[in-house]
Amino acid sequence: MLTEPQRRLLRAITRLLLPRIGSDRNLPLLTVQSIETADWGSLTFAGQRHWMTLVVPDLAIADVPSFEALHLGAEIVAEARVVSVVPVGSGVVLTIAVMVVETGH
Repeated sequence: MLTEPQRRLLRAITRLLLPRIGSDRNLPLLTVQSIETADWGSLTFAGQRHWMTLVVPDLAIADVPSFEALHLGAEIVAEARVVSVVPVGSGVVLTIAVMVVETGH
């Protein structure tokens, strides 16, 4: 079961991947292999760190986006980076790390 922040993040990642693999498909866009979330905080900020591993069919390593343009609406994406990309079949296993700062909306 995904939490609401995890669902928002997965939707945003899907929006970034969709132009690269196409939307007219009979296969699933991607499969969530694992997702972990941990709260974090400092004196001035609070948020969450997310680690997500996705299996993305029909995506070449060269076509993996940088995720710098990841947008989550009211939340601030402090960091979004590709941790690893492993080719599998005609796609990739993609591990992404994202740090989000809560805005108190």
